[in-house]
Amino acid sequence: MTVPLVLGPAPERYDRADQDRVRQAASGSVMTLLRQFGTRTATATLPFSATPTFDAANLSVFRLSLTANVTSSTLLNGADGQPLIFLIKQDPAVARTFVWPANVKGAMVISAGLSTVSAQVFVFDAASNNAYALSPGVVGM
Repeated sequence: MTVPLVLGPAPERYDRADQDRVRQAASGSVMTLLRQFGTRTATATLPFSATPTFDAANLSVFRLSLTANVTSSTLLNGADGQPLIFLIKQDPAVARTFVWPANVKGAMVISAGLSTVSAQVFVFDAASNNAYALSPGVVGM
């Protein structure tokens, strides 16, 4: 027996303003969480490494610009409930790959678009020593 696929009505139109409002609200919530972590709210632009270490002892926001492939990475020293934000910028000349730390769960595949930024927010769970995605992430910005 074949069951027909029934789709709901198509959205009337894509509205960029709606997406911008959602991002702004999410950003406000994340910043509130970051303020609760005091010294761990710093942002760092990490020097490129094919095997970067994201040390969350004093940081919650990590920026990394790719100049080659990242073959493995490590996340250390997260605090229970600590929000973690990753901003990964793609190489302007060649699409690079990025391997997330093994203890980062629900991570997106970063954009292959040249010079684009991929961003995703996680929360750290000390009991499991894992960071769990709070969103699907945004690619290709």
